[in-house]
Amino acid sequence: MESFVYRRDLLSASVLIELSRRSDYYGFVHLSLHLLAIAVTGFLVWISYGSWWLIPAWISYGVILTFLFAPLHESTHGTAFRTPLLNKSFAAAAGFLLFLPANYFRRFHFAHHRYTNNPDRDPELQSSKPSTISQYVWSMTGLGSYWWPQIRMIALYSCGKVKDSFIPESEIPKVIKEARIHAFAYIAAIVGSVLTQNLAILIFWFVPVLLGMVALRMFLLAEHAGCEQTSNMIRNTRTTLTHSAIRRLAWNMPFHCEHHLFPSVPFHRLPQLHEHVKHHIKVVSPGYKKFHSDYIQSL
Repeated sequence: MESFVYRRDLLSASVLIELSRRSDYYGFVHLSLHLLAIAVTGFLVWISYGSWWLIPAWISYGVILTFLFAPLHESTHGTAFRTPLLNKSFAAAAGFLLFLPANYFRRFHFAHHRYTNNPDRDPELQSSKPSTISQYVWSMTGLGSYWWPQIRMIALYSCGKVKDSFIPESEIPKVIKEARIHAFAYIAAIVGSVLTQNLAILIFWFVPVLLGMVALRMFLLAEHAGCEQTSNMIRNTRTTLTHSAIRRLAWNMPFHCEHHLFPSVPFHRLPQLHEHVKHHIKVVSPGYKKFHSDYIQSL
């Protein structure tokens, strides 16, 4: 209980209530800008198809598309929007695009918050953090650290095999149904693409999210890797001070210690929360380049 007792000492109840006010307006504005960036970079993919310019277009589009994980994460907490139905609907849509079923992820992520960096109970530690250069490179591709676990999970859940301890028994029918819907839709999309000889899902979905996942894995590694395996949130979670463009793309999740301390605070109020608690945070990196440079040297 150390972290929870300490957390109450960081911020008064009245300030927390004020910072925790949710907003459909800020959610819509931020999501609209994110979708506009996807549309612009997607257009660049379209006009560059058939040339070498497709590679940088794919990467930029893929990164922005894959970072829909950020509003998915916010929606899981119910803080992307004020209206619950909007949070639920967007989480389902983004989860489908990222092969991350929303109900499954909600339970996975809540367990992560409850047992952050606990090697026995934090589901994020089911796969160990990379400890060698080769493990680091492989992990950052996302092939073994994301895609295989997600595809395997969807396949197993679709077959009714739910053995993850963070899924309550009452939720098992729901996650099984969700996995089957996802699996059917993915198979239908692939079969439809083959039958019509249309490469749209490959060009604008599968390849971009494969490429963009590299950036997302690098972003996510900084949140807890190298932090203490303790219940104290100011020591088990890292805040990364980075460029405002990256903060906007990630819906302010670089303020990650702040988020773990007060997950009820929506994304658009995290910069203000940071000003209240920044002097108490113990693990801070001046940027993602610095974090990865230090991490690689530690390997």
